[in-house]
Amino acid sequence: LGTAITVVQFDRRSCRPCATASHDNGAGGKSTLQNGPGATTTTAFPAWPQRTDRRDLEAALQAFQHTVTSVPLKASASSEGWREWSDGGFAAHKFIASKLTRFTYVPVLSCLRDLIVNCQRNFPDLYAVLKFVPKKNGLNPLLALLEDGQADAVRLETLRPREVRRRLDDLLRALEQSWLLFNCYLTLPNAALREDMLWAARTVVEKVKTDQRTRAIELLCLVLYFRGARA
Repeated sequence: LGTAITVVQFDRRSCRPCATASHDNGAGGKSTLQNGPGATTTTAFPAWPQRTDRRDLEAALQAFQHTVTSVPLKASASSEGWREWSDGGFAAHKFIASKLTRFTYVPVLSCLRDLIVNCQRNFPDLYAVLKFVPKKNGLNPLLALLEDGQADAVRLETLRPREVRRRLDDLLRALEQSWLLFNCYLTLPNAALREDMLWAARTVVEKVKTDQRTRAIELLCLVLYFRGARA
């Protein structure tokens, strides 16, 4: 039997509840949004689980990779639900980034690996671009070790502080860039826009230098192609 979860959405400026999202974690894959009294709409975007313990990084990582990669492409054809899903994803990413340390490096790296693996299966067009993100951030050798079951080989506890900082920065950049690409691609309303966005994104991911790549992807995904910018 599924467990019903209710998430209250807040207006960013007034901090007042503006919508309620209900999600059944059972066999159903749809969320219900209640926008004011008597106004109920259904969306194919999965709702973000409500976190009862903000210290539970493991649960947050599992929810992040599942809720990001389980979106059906048809979900974005509707004007409903995408903004709540997008806002929830940014909040989840912010929480994960705030918990990234030398001691949480391996589970966060594993989450990135799961995102990429599930993307290859569910969104092959997006994967054709996303696969370059870990490569350009120097993470492919570490992901290969994880894939071979050598998690101990990627731990940071024994590394020098400068090397630890570099590894953390590389992972933080890769996770942020991956989420930006997922968010933009999965919320665009049609295949033509998604194809156009991916063409531009591949050039940015492959050609822009490391210290400028995240900002370039932000401009691409949050300004040029962000669905909210077209509203």
